Amino acid sequence: MTRPRFRLAGLVLLVAGLSMLGVSLAWLASDQGAITGIALVVLGLVLISLSRAGSGMSDAMAALLTQSGYENIERLVEELGLSAKAVYLPSAMTRRGPRALLPLAAPGTVPSMDMTIYDRLIVEYGPGSSDIGLLITTPGAGAIDLLSSEVGDFPEGFESSLRTLVTGTLEVAHGVEVHATHDATTVQYQGVRGDSISSDSSMHRTIGSPLAAIAATLLSESLGQPVVVASESQSGSSRVVELKTAGEQM
Repeated sequence: MTRPRFRLAGLVLLVAGLSMLGVSLAWLASDQGAITGIALVVLGLVLISLSRAGSGMSDAMAALLTQSGYENIERLVEELGLSAKAVYLPSAMTRRGPRALLPLAAPGTVPSMDMTIYDRLIVEYGPGSSDIGLLITTPGAGAIDLLSSEVGDFPEGFESSLRTLVTGTLEVAHGVEVHATHDATTVQYQGVRGDSISSDSSMHRTIGSPLAAIAATLLSESLGQPVVVASESQSGSSRVVELKTAGEQM
């Protein structure tokens, strides 16, 4: 297994653990949830360390660990009853890198482009009393760090950066095509490997699959605007992800 895949799997588990630990301690007062969160954090740190050491691991094991991290984030989403679309924010709005905002109320207020959302788990992102959400790191944030340069301008630069990641560095798809219209950007992955998510799951409705998260993160960076995953579908080994700027969807 390549070092980037170690790192991506480790980041997913680390984020899932920190999210579960924070919410369990702050809101749910759940000892079991806190213990699970700590375990995921430790496992994520181990994988990140292995990525630096270049230790080998099978692709099947990496896929299993990544899926476990996503399932724990899904448990968090279901436990809190979150239903609003995740808003993928560019690094210019968070100071610490691209993030995904999970509004606690649906439909959520669109975060203003001129505001800075501080990099904490629980954040305020608008003037209303219900404008509170969870700020999390998705696989897109880890993937974007693997690029040798910044995400290019939309659309050519965005498509080039996305293709470099998914077909080259991460090797999770054989090809990528991007189609842009006046109100949406459609990303079509061909030959998808090892990335699946149930269409009726909480993760699918809110955050999307890892491939959707990567596309949304790169698009938000390229446009410098908040982005949401409007829809996602799969037929065989082909995955279609529709992305929109947050103002057009929410």
